[in-house]
Amino acid sequence: MQRLIDNLRKDCCASTITVVGNSINGEAKLYDSIKDACEQNNNFKWYNLANIVALNITTARLTGIICRKCEKNKAGVKCVLSIKINKRHTRFTPINRVEVR
Repeated sequence: MQRLIDNLRKDCCASTITVVGNSINGEAKLYDSIKDACEQNNNFKWYNLANIVALNITTARLTGIICRKCEKNKAGVKCVLSIKINKRHTRFTPINRVEVR
């Protein structure tokens, strides 16, 4: 997880990633779209954490991990990470609630 934190873009709205749960099985919950992550509406899948890290560290993602802001709502503005899951696709997670199991 520290390697992902180290690769956050400098203009990201937070400088750390908050992990909920534990990494016993090494999977992370990622949402299909930014909207899903903003709303946390259960449109998610579990992805292998080792693969996520390998695709998103500095050597693999030279320009850093992009952070996007959700539209302001009752809960306020929330930041969402854009995480690569393979060469062409990304998934998303709130920076303050990366769920691992």
